Amino acid sequence: MTLHFPTAPDDWLETLGPGDVAVGLADPEAADHPDHLTLLSADEQARHARYHFERDRQLYRVAHAMLRVMLGRHLGWPASALGFEEGEHGRPRLSTPAELDFNLSHTRGLVAVAIAPRAEVGIDVEEVRASRVTHNLKKTVFAPEELESLAPMARAQEVTAFFTLWTLKEAYLKVRGFGMGVLPLDAFAFDVERACLVRAPDDPTRWTFEIDRPTEEHHLAVAVHPAPKQIQTHWAST
Repeated sequence: MTLHFPTAPDDWLETLGPGDVAVGLADPEAADHPDHLTLLSADEQARHARYHFERDRQLYRVAHAMLRVMLGRHLGWPASALGFEEGEHGRPRLSTPAELDFNLSHTRGLVAVAIAPRAEVGIDVEEVRASRVTHNLKKTVFAPEELESLAPMARAQEVTAFFTLWTLKEAYLKVRGFGMGVLPLDAFAFDVERACLVRAPDDPTRWTFEIDRPTEEHHLAVAVHPAPKQIQTHWAST
């Protein structure tokens, strides 16, 4: 096994049931291993090879290896034998049907995978960079209610709220199975203080959100339906 979760019970993935969400986190440098690439399919290896920079190749292989390891342990299947296909809007799903949902996200310095039996789940992680918080970008990605909530904030508070909203919105898009551009970003809105959806094309109250700061440099958001009994988060290492 190329990855393990030292703070987790040995059977945390095997015993996941309805109402449980497993979130695996990894520092891509600390969790990298030469065997990761051997877990990936031929198509995944080809995509991995197309990345120009090694840091991008590392992010990709750690993320996809961790997804395979976590799914394989939960399902009792060999990690390298898992097959994936694209669903609507390109969202990946298992080729062999299973009663679970999964999602992955990565950014510079962090990989995250979420698995939820008999539920829908989306996850997003973002690296915090204050230079990205500009007036033009805020107008592009946020709804009027969200912009109004950001307007009176001091700069440090605004940066934190910006990435909280960004990850919440991405997690919602991903749990709905939408790629960027499918649903306009001003078609739904969050209350950043309560981290809850207040306006959406579907029922906003059906979704449960959890936000976190797994490191000082990263924000994380998880979207789940139905409301989970528990979200277990553990860091991976080799």
